[in-house]
Amino acid sequence: MIRRFVLRSRILPGVLAFGAFAAFAGLVAGCGALTTTSAGSQPQTTVAPAVSSVVHLKTTILNGNWPQFTPTDFTLAKGDTVVLTITSFDPGTSTLPASFAKVSGTVGGTELLNGQAISAITPDQGAHTLTIPALGINIVVPAVPVGQKSITIQATFKVTKSGTFAWQCMAPCGTGPSGWSGPMAEPGYMSGTLTVVN
Repeated sequence: MIRRFVLRSRILPGVLAFGAFAAFAGLVAGCGALTTTSAGSQPQTTVAPAVSSVVHLKTTILNGNWPQFTPTDFTLAKGDTVVLTITSFDPGTSTLPASFAKVSGTVGGTELLNGQAISAITPDQGAHTLTIPALGINIVVPAVPVGQKSITIQATFKVTKSGTFAWQCMAPCGTGPSGWSGPMAEPGYMSGTLTVVN
């Protein structure tokens, strides 16, 4: 009789501990949050930390009186992998400074131009860039070729810093003798912000 009681007392705590562990694991896996209550206190909820994700952003370059990116402001989370798709309807060319004719800061140092990987264009093929100097990102947008309605650029990059970062088109595609007036000087046309939150 004593032997059976001892045997049961050794097994029973193990079974209870396993059952408690299984219930705990099911709770965490089932709802993504853990609620605990201690004697004399209110329930507290602890939310699991956010997991980085792949975010798809889209912007369009319109060809009107002034060329214009729309939208121009984006918000992301630190750690996100961004797949940015730019659809351009602008056939106008604007010779790029050579350093801005190269793709940088993207996965593999490339972007897709109508599905084909490129790492640079010749400066005189340029129409626009989406350049974020503080993040080392430069995405080039060639002019839409004659006979085509639009082109599509797709670039993938990862955001590793939080903060608010300005971006600017580095092609002198505006008005005035230098090409740096008009849409180049007006916020919401050829410039914007990328806000990265923790």
